[in-house]
Amino acid sequence: DAVVDISGVSTGDRVLDVCTGTGEMVFLLAKKVGLNGEVIGLDNCPDMLRIAQRKTKLFTDSFFPSERISFIDGDALALPFSLNTFNCVTTTFALRNLTDISKAVEEMFRVCKKNGRVICLEISEPANPFLQAGFKLYFHRLIPLLGRIIGQGQKIKEGYPAYTWLSKSLNGFPQGKEMARIFAEAGLKDITYHPLTGGMVTIYFGVKK
Repeated sequence: DAVVDISGVSTGDRVLDVCTGTGEMVFLLAKKVGLNGEVIGLDNCPDMLRIAQRKTKLFTDSFFPSERISFIDGDALALPFSLNTFNCVTTTFALRNLTDISKAVEEMFRVCKKNGRVICLEISEPANPFLQAGFKLYFHRLIPLLGRIIGQGQKIKEGYPAYTWLSKSLNGFPQGKEMARIFAEAGLKDITYHPLTGGMVTIYFGVKK
């Protein structure tokens, strides 16, 4: 996984995954921190956290002591941790769903230790015209259509129909240099961003100096 590879997470590290969902990133990171490390997944969706907890039992029976992995209900805009707590803070495909992206990055910066890393993986629009056309067709046409067919009118965030929110959340979402600026304004240094899969996703990286 690209996030794990770029994270620099090593044995004994303490790591936080923000908006963890069902915890996939937590389990990947847990393999890196080892028996002396700790990984915490935070989310504000109880249903997602219940799934993550069920998966934890399977994972810890095979790979990892259960006390080194935990999931908590919490707000990405007000992380329930002290300054300088984690060696690395990650989030994947979540910032675009938050009401205040800058605040979320500031919070991730705050809870990082000195020389800790903040890493975000997000959907992005490709620069290549051909890939861009396919991207727009898929996210702005096909996914909303599928939502109407199989979503049966279900409403999700801000009252949008199921699957329509994904395309709505991409409109105006900061990408590339704009996201790097948000990282810098939060206080992060050594900021880089790397487009992946033809630019359809981008990984953002910064260090707390």
